[in-house]
Amino acid sequence: MVLGSGTFGQVFDFCDAKQSCKYVLKLQTLQAAKPNKCYSPTDMYMREVFYHLYVQTHARGDIAPKLIDHWVCTDASIADPQSLGIGCILMERWEGSLNNRTLTPRELDMFVMQSNKWIVELARLKIEHRDVFSRNILFRGAGNKIEFRLSDWGLAIVNSNTTQLQSTYATAFELIITKEREKERRDQTQLFINLVSESLVLPPK
Repeated sequence: MVLGSGTFGQVFDFCDAKQSCKYVLKLQTLQAAKPNKCYSPTDMYMREVFYHLYVQTHARGDIAPKLIDHWVCTDASIADPQSLGIGCILMERWEGSLNNRTLTPRELDMFVMQSNKWIVELARLKIEHRDVFSRNILFRGAGNKIEFRLSDWGLAIVNSNTTQLQSTYATAFELIITKEREKERRDQTQLFINLVSESLVLPPK
């Protein structure tokens, strides 16, 4: 079953012989061309695998969903003859994204606490995600037990000295912390949280 579609690929349920669907498989067509004049689909696949695994390995605490395996399929019967193959990423399955989930006030509190830790850790690792918006924030659970993870690392880069509050394709607002602006972290963190969660929270009854 298709769980989601993006510009260059799709995400599918990945089930074992007992129909236990604990994982998802992301398939991305690899091409050398750069349709967005920034990165080619092949660039984005390689960047996603690299930065996802880097954050998974070096971050103190969980930020990204667990990446299980990755490989490239070049079978002509599967891949588009015009492409360089299909990039595959196997990850743990989460319930869904915040693109189709409205948070309660308590769940928003949990999001604030967890996303603040992401911001601090990504600043320490000098990694900019650059594509933070509701579709790329995964969740599971509810209420006090809700958890969140940040997915889709194909636009990530090593932190530069530039400061911006918008992602590469203007799809989302982004918090980027440099050493020079470390002292402003609290104010910027609150701005980030407000921008990301503005349309996601249910009003108190």
